[in-house]
Amino acid sequence: MIQNVSQCTAQNLPRNGSKNATQTGSQIMTQDAIANLCLTRFERLPKQGKPGSGQWTVLAGVVVEHEGGLELISLATGTKCLSGVERLGSVKGTQLSDSHAEVLARRGFLYWFLRQAELAFQNSSQFLVNSGTGTVHWKPGVKFHLYSSHPPCGDATIFIFEKEESCLAKDNLCTAKKDSCAGKEDTSTGKEDSFIGKKDSCTGKDISCTTKKDSSTSQEDSCTGKKVLCTCKENFCTGKKDSCSGKEDSNAIESQLTSLNSFKTTNSSLCSELSPTSSSSTNASKAGSDPKSIPPGQEATKLNTSKDQESHQNMNKISSPSLQQTNLEKDISEDLDEPVQKKLKLDTNRTGAKCVKGEIEDPLGSGTEYHNIGVLRRKPGRGDPTLSLSCSDKLLKWNVIGFQGSLVSQFLKIPVYFSTISIGPSGFNLPALQRALFSRYPDTASKPVLLQPTLKFRFAQCDDLKPSSDSILHVPGNSGFTEVYVAGYKQGWSKKKLATPGAWSSVSCIHLARLYRSIVSKYTGIQPPIQYSAIKQSAFTYNTAKLKFKSNLPAWPAKSAEFDDFSVE
Repeated sequence: MIQNVSQCTAQNLPRNGSKNATQTGSQIMTQDAIANLCLTRFERLPKQGKPGSGQWTVLAGVVVEHEGGLELISLATGTKCLSGVERLGSVKGTQLSDSHAEVLARRGFLYWFLRQAELAFQNSSQFLVNSGTGTVHWKPGVKFHLYSSHPPCGDATIFIFEKEESCLAKDNLCTAKKDSCAGKEDTSTGKEDSFIGKKDSCTGKDISCTTKKDSSTSQEDSCTGKKVLCTCKENFCTGKKDSCSGKEDSNAIESQLTSLNSFKTTNSSLCSELSPTSSSSTNASKAGSDPKSIPPGQEATKLNTSKDQESHQNMNKISSPSLQQTNLEKDISEDLDEPVQKKLKLDTNRTGAKCVKGEIEDPLGSGTEYHNIGVLRRKPGRGDPTLSLSCSDKLLKWNVIGFQGSLVSQFLKIPVYFSTISIGPSGFNLPALQRALFSRYPDTASKPVLLQPTLKFRFAQCDDLKPSSDSILHVPGNSGFTEVYVAGYKQGWSKKKLATPGAWSSVSCIHLARLYRSIVSKYTGIQPPIQYSAIKQSAFTYNTAKLKFKSNLPAWPAKSAEFDDFSVE
């Protein structure tokens, strides 16, 4: 179902964008137990591949439940995805094209299953039973849970939230990835907003408040940088010279700075970078109250015509209504006893994932008119576009046809689904997750319980951090491994040696296919095809379900057969 995000109801939406489901005590224990398994194991991993200073990443894990216990079977971090050009330039089947944490964790499950199937044929698996026909089945009570420290990219991250705005200064809310107080046109003065110049920690845009000088004092105004007095200087309201007086109004300066410092103290958590030090504010007020502090050549020019004085007074009368409750200087100077007014504004939490060809493009308007919802999207990437669909779209597919894939499906007669999906805690929005992961599809076979853990990941996405370029995949157990990837290959291998099997991930297409072939040939006596494409085509039941799924989503892009056309020997 494709909708514009503005068509969604904003009723009862919380201001921070997270809408938690009502959860029972047992659910909270379950989701925190699942999250704790992943977080604790991550802390025990070596430092290699973990985010460095100033970096963030996503952590995801697959947990199996059996006989009342939980066991971690795959853990991954990652935020990177290759472009189509990069994929075509590599040896086919050797490079990981999608290194997002959820996708890597699922590939770790595929490896874990193949190892368990091997044990099942030896009648020694804790989770699988040999069916005696070259296939296996799950023991009673086996369930799977997915954890992710961040909502899956794409449709699941798009939702409406209420943004609280101050009438004196606009809140800088990082969720929409837009700085609401920088670079906008000041409609009351016709000048560009002076909140520009410093780096905003959420957007990287310039927002400093000290770029212009007060011509009456020759000192920088500590918050706005605009002219603050209308006496014998350039009037910030009119842009004209004022002839009404030849003296600086020290009381006006002191009053404005006192009120301004009070405002900045109460709003420091929202725009901390806009708050100058108290000492600079004190110095500014002293400079304004002492005419001798004005440097030579900077004195205000005194105009003697009564016409200019009358013009100034009339202009102030005209501009006052437009400045009321919208201009920082006017609010402070006109009515210092009036409390800071707040208003709520609807906005859209945004994703960098782009609509695939065939879907209706995002309108990219302001506020709630920025995104369409329910559409298929490609993962974002710099330079050439990626060929990988968003994690929201992949999870939707897993909830319809299962997350077992074509290789594993040839050992199982029924699909594998997640019983629960735990997301967050940050960024969790229940309606958006429900829509993205199953309700936008007409007939979803599985609707996992969506849970929000209370435990936080210490490398979670944050305003002024950059995504880590490294990915980690950890599969516990005797046959497990811990590998670090950069650009789809194991870390530490030079470009000249990327054609060496040792540089390839244990969950690359070619390695998984080789493991599959060795198990089938050893325990069933059947010799599977050598071509990777032929191995995948042997999964008749799975491929039928996949074709039906894609028929209901006509914009789902077809994968080029070229990527699967290679020998696994």
